[in-house]
Amino acid sequence: MFFRFPVCLLFLFGLFACRQEKKLFEKLLPGETGIDFTNNITESKEHNVFTYQYYYNGNGVAVGDVNNDGLADIFFTGNQTPSKLYLNKGKLKFEDATAKAGVAGKDAWRTGANMVDINGDGLLDIYVCYSGFGSDQDRANQLFINKGKDKDGTPVFTEQAAAYGVDAVGTYTSQSAFFDYDHDGDLDMFLLNHANEFYSPFFNTNHLRNLRHPKYGNRFYRNDNGHFKDISTEAGIYGSGLNFGLGISVSDLNNDGWPDVFVTNDFHEQDFCYLNNRDGTFKEVSQKVFGHISRNSMGTDIADFNNDLLTDVMTLDMLPEGNYRQKILQGPDEYDKYNLMVSSGYGHQNNRNMLQLNEGLTPEGLPIFSEIGQLSGVSNTDWSWAALFADFDNDGQKDLFVTNGYLRESTNMDFVKYQVAEAYNDAIKKGLDVSTAESYARNMPLYDLVKKMPSSKISNYIFKNKGDLTFSNKTAEWGLDEPGVSSGAAYADLDNDGDLDLIVCNNNEPVWFYKNTENDLSHNNFIKVKLTGNKQNSFALGAKVIVTTQAGSQMQEMSPVRGYQSSVDYVLNFGLGKQESGSYWYLL
Repeated sequence: MFFRFPVCLLFLFGLFACRQEKKLFEKLLPGETGIDFTNNITESKEHNVFTYQYYYNGNGVAVGDVNNDGLADIFFTGNQTPSKLYLNKGKLKFEDATAKAGVAGKDAWRTGANMVDINGDGLLDIYVCYSGFGSDQDRANQLFINKGKDKDGTPVFTEQAAAYGVDAVGTYTSQSAFFDYDHDGDLDMFLLNHANEFYSPFFNTNHLRNLRHPKYGNRFYRNDNGHFKDISTEAGIYGSGLNFGLGISVSDLNNDGWPDVFVTNDFHEQDFCYLNNRDGTFKEVSQKVFGHISRNSMGTDIADFNNDLLTDVMTLDMLPEGNYRQKILQGPDEYDKYNLMVSSGYGHQNNRNMLQLNEGLTPEGLPIFSEIGQLSGVSNTDWSWAALFADFDNDGQKDLFVTNGYLRESTNMDFVKYQVAEAYNDAIKKGLDVSTAESYARNMPLYDLVKKMPSSKISNYIFKNKGDLTFSNKTAEWGLDEPGVSSGAAYADLDNDGDLDLIVCNNNEPVWFYKNTENDLSHNNFIKVKLTGNKQNSFALGAKVIVTTQAGSQMQEMSPVRGYQSSVDYVLNFGLGKQESGSYWYLL
């Protein structure tokens, strides 16, 4: 006796198997890459979100070729764990060189990561930002100067922040950005800081906003012959105690050849848009160039996403996509508070991502932007951190990647509303009388509240640029729909195959490493551009590169600090689709 298996059924199984398309991104595990970094967050009575507001904001990553072997290396900061440097050994294999390189850093709360050749010797140095707990000296930032390779070929670094004048003792720093703001050939620095306590934004507003705070306010440093001088007030940079800086981007927003600065602000204070006056000062024009901005602005990126050779601005906020999470995390709009903020001078701020389309210049020479986040389909991405514009499928259009997650949902409406009631019921169950139970519930230790906060994992987002000012959500289709708690992120062509791979930082989970398989799927053409600048700006920060084909022109700026607490590689990658390049040039 035998069974006959239907031939048609076999054919269906075969057809189904053939249709299992390969994802654009393939996740590689730590055992495959050698990258096993985890940003572990440990809570205690002394150290938690009530004792430090930004306890769950996550860490950063910086990418760059620190040993000049043609392969991009990766550096991670750790909030409570030592930083790590991984050298790229080729074929997406990495080696932990932290100990030999001497870049683990001190035992303090690390935030932003940035690679920059600060002394013009052709070697990338590493600048690490600090915040959080401890003394003023604990929060002093560190600058690791690259001294070249040892006999084993490992780059060796020495810490010299104080010698260069960039240690910024006592500040609460999120990130730094280096650029030549005065066109004197060397690199200056914007330091993005944040407050660690709340002042009433509606009490004596003008005085408070114009009063510089020595630890919370943003700073600007001018490079004077290799030593950095704080000229924040002279340069026109706001630095009040209301400042909660989370994101920074440097770009030539008005297309005059001089770098401008855009910084985001959490909570009440507005985002700041600083246009370069070309005389050593900046002019803040945010409310003149943007009709409205994000309310709780987090990460940001600036890039020409629609290929009109004008740079556009993306800011992230906390508006979820679905109705349930909108209601459980956001609650109703506060109309009265919104009007009070506008009348108090903080501008029109709304709780959602903003995509600001650059429409050119006004008659006065100011850039003017139209906000199209909802039209473009990128306004709702939950509790978001890093925004990264890049052409991930090499079709000639810049796509958008967004990281998501928060370790504990401190704004969860059920938690906020019912925490006391839950504590009261628990006390009653333990046999306490009503009066004692009420007292216990209203005076519950803060750490007990922390442990009761709900925690949810959500996926990141990736949007494909459709070329008509709109994007389509490709998160699942491109293989990036794994739930997690992600923060900093960076892209780079880590295997030199012409497409951009992704590195994503997580809280309490190993880094996610995604290999881009575009080169295996569509074989689109591409151009990679590596620039050489002058002696004191060896990597040509501030340069623009324009690539022209039969399909049109694309533009990118050499400005590595992007997204959130992170910086990308110094090699520019242009996708061309099936087009061949007609010409390319760069403008310094």
